[in-house]
Amino acid sequence: MSRVTKEVTPIALEEVKRQFDDWRRSRAKLERIPSKLLQLAVVAARHHGVHRASTVLRVEFNRLKREVAGVPRSALRDQRPAAGFVEVRVPAPVPSPECLVELERPDGGRMRVRGLAPEHLAALSRSFWGCQS
Repeated sequence: MSRVTKEVTPIALEEVKRQFDDWRRSRAKLERIPSKLLQLAVVAARHHGVHRASTVLRVEFNRLKREVAGVPRSALRDQRPAAGFVEVRVPAPVPSPECLVELERPDGGRMRVRGLAPEHLAALSRSFWGCQS
């Protein structure tokens, strides 16, 4: 190990690192970290800081941070906000600009309507044209 690493990394952290290295050499593929070894990592993180311990021990930072806080991963799933009712307020309709409608029949009859709501225009037009449908 280089001299710089020994100066930066205290002896207690070096001992935990050695135990992690021994475990990594002998472990089966994708085997989880043994709880005793993880507890040593937690103690080291509390003493030296989570970032430093996770870097030296090569343990995932967020996992070590959760372990130090004592929060299991399953508890984090339960903290998601539940889906609920969301009220959406629709603004009041804006009146359309004033409109002018002029109707003229073949017999010369005329009608001029100003400011009529569009939904009433069809009924008024049918009435004026003489359609009874």
